[in-house]
Amino acid sequence: MCVRVCTQNIINGFQHEQPDYWLTFGNPWEIERLIVSYPIKFYGHVSVENQDGKQIFKWNAGEQVRCVCLAGLTLPIDSIW
Repeated sequence: MCVRVCTQNIINGFQHEQPDYWLTFGNPWEIERLIVSYPIKFYGHVSVENQDGKQIFKWNAGEQVRCVCLAGLTLPIDSIW
């Protein structure tokens, strides 16, 4: 059974499911706020440094992207279905 994530068809007595592209044109309940963004780091490696006789482990990001905040209406799952 698909609820809001796919469409169903019965062909020759068998159920066939296809994705429902309901987010193709965006979600009307989400508002993009470009002024609020966060750096997100991917990949990378750990380097070891010695400071005052102690080993310090530092993560060095390989790639960083900025993600914007979406302000939207949060609905409990049971109210959607």
